Amino acid sequence: MRESPRALRPAPSPSARAPEPSLAWPQSLAHGDFQRILDEAARRGLDEVLSGATSADLAALADAARYRRRNDLAQQALLAQRQRFPRSLAGRDAAFFLGTLDETRTSREARTSALEWYGRYLTENPAGSYAGQAMGRRLALFESLHDRIAARETAASYLAKFPAGPYATKARRIVESSQ
Repeated sequence: MRESPRALRPAPSPSARAPEPSLAWPQSLAHGDFQRILDEAARRGLDEVLSGATSADLAALADAARYRRRNDLAQQALLAQRQRFPRSLAGRDAAFFLGTLDETRTSREARTSALEWYGRYLTENPAGSYAGQAMGRRLALFESLHDRIAARETAASYLAKFPAGPYATKARRIVESSQ
């Protein structure tokens, strides 16, 4: 009896297997089960998760890590999101969240890095959900770094785009003080 061609094929190697389906992390995130997401990522192996999880699951992992103040893990997930899904909305939004993570650190280098991430976000997604926040945070960072020229330019741009936004009062003060 002759074997079918299917029986003669070797089994696929572990590295050639299809990506795993979603881990349902967005649902866990919506229910506030942040630790479940972090525990599952640790159980599966962080390298495997960062290289194989879906975009939605990477975003959920990053959010869960941020909410649990695991900024190191959040940063890794956001960088993986940007590397693996650079043109996706989540990949572009990751630039904003990387800026917020850098902003939690107090060094001048971290604030400069936050400025760069916010600038990247605004370049990639100028009308995005976080555009007002990114521009307002840039304004505050320029002011904290005593860069009056950049603060004034950013304040004027902010007021043109977000005249009633949460940073409008600060922006007006900066613009008026430079006249």
